[in-house]
Amino acid sequence: MTTSTKNNFNCSDYDLSKNLAGKNILITGAHEGVGLCCAKQFYRQGATVIMSSSNHKKLSAARNEVVE
Repeated sequence: MTTSTKNNFNCSDYDLSKNLAGKNILITGAHEGVGLCCAKQFYRQGATVIMSSSNHKKLSAARNEVVE
């Protein structure tokens, strides 16, 4: 039996130093997991990140987490 846990992603395992300034990136499911991890990384790299989710409350909290 295999088990998995949500929110167990770590973007710091990768060297993603490419400058993404001027790029627009749309991420669906951005309130948790892979979507949130990608949003954080792309934002750090200078991209304009458009975050989307069906859960507005969680998305608002995730947005604050990305820009802090």
